[in-house]
Order: sequence, then structure tokens, then C-alpha cells
Amino acid sequence: MLVMEVLTLIIQQRVRASKTFRYYKHCEEMQLINVCFADDLFNFARGEVESARLIMKSLSEFQRTSGLVPSIPKSTAYFYNVRNHVKHSIRSFMPFVEVKNHIGEGENESLSFAGRLQLCKSVLSSMHVYWALVLMIPIGIIQDFQQHMCGFLWSNGELKHGKAKVAWENICLSKSEGSLGIHSLEDVPIKSDFGSWGWLKLLQIRDLVKPFF
Repeated sequence: MLVMEVLTLIIQQRVRASKTFRYYKHCEEMQLINVCFADDLFNFARGEVESARLIMKSLSEFQRTSGLVPSIPKSTAYFYNVRNHVKHSIRSFMPFVEVKNHIGEGENESLSFAGRLQLCKSVLSSMHVYWALVLMIPIGIIQDFQQHMCGFLWSNGELKHGKAKVAWENICLSKSEGSLGIHSLEDVPIKSDFGSWGWLKLLQIRDLVKPFF
């Protein structure tokens, strides 16, 4: 974690010198760009070419300084509400795989409906719950992820018109109500007693630690 503070300083220095970098809208007030959890690193920026380029240049400088190399196969990029031509430009210099491309591709193409249902319940939903423990996930991202889950379940990819047999809110009812038993992702951060607990605790003490940064 101490080593990753070097990356934070590199990014902050580049941001101060930049006239084009823009924070992700939910991070601007706190000027939040990167967050570390154990072996995981999250970088946030507005979905614009120059902002993404600054992140990549910071990672390259950190690599030269520390000798640490990011694992490309284990690294992913998530785009939300970014125009296709902008996304294409960013991906021309960002080597990370786009997250949603893991759904409905490769070995998942041959899965039956029952297999896709089980994957939604045991893997995709669990991934969201895991990150909700430490992050306050914006409702827009949750809804976007649910849309991809719906498309994967009914169409094994992007949701096609007329393919969904049942409304998503009905799918998320309990099995006792005759539904498929998939949990609504929107209910997790709202109703769970432990959702985003760690992150909320950090927010509560931010005024105490802010003078030390």
C-alpha cells in the first residue's frame, strides 16, 4: 500500500499540471482518481481521451519508477455512457479488456438457458455484491450491469427485441413467488446492512484524516 502512494502522487502531480483532465462526475468533489484495496487498484476518470491518456501515462511513469508492471490479462476497463468513437480512441492506447465483453462470448456461447441462469445467480450477482462491500456503486452502473445480465440470460449477449420472456423485476422475485430467484442488484446497496460498510466508515472519518494529505 505504501508503494501505491507513489502512484497517487504521480497522478496528482500530472493532474495539477494538466488543463484537460476531468474527474469522473461522482469523484470531482473529493478529487478522487484512484483507490487501492489489497491487490486491487481502481482508477476513475471522465470518459474522455485526454483524461484516460493521463491515467495511462501515470501508470507508465509508475512502472519506470517502481519496476512494477501491471498484469494486462487481469486488468479491465469499464466504460459508462461513453460515445463509441471516443471509446475507440481510448482503447487505441489502453490495452485493457472491456469488462462487458466477458459476458456472452467465448466458452459461454454454448451454455443452455439453465446454465446461463446459474451463472447469473452464482457468479455475476456475486461479483456485484463483492464490490458493493467496499464501493458506493452509482445506480447508473448498477442498471447498466443489470441490462447486460438480462441480455446474457435471454439472448446470450446483447438483449434483442422480443427475446425477454419476463420483465426483469418479475425475474428478481423470490422462488416462493414463482420466479427464477435472481436478486435485484439495486436492492443490495440499499437494503443490505453490510453493503459499502467499509467505504461508508472511511467517509465518516474523512474530515479527521484530510489534514494529513
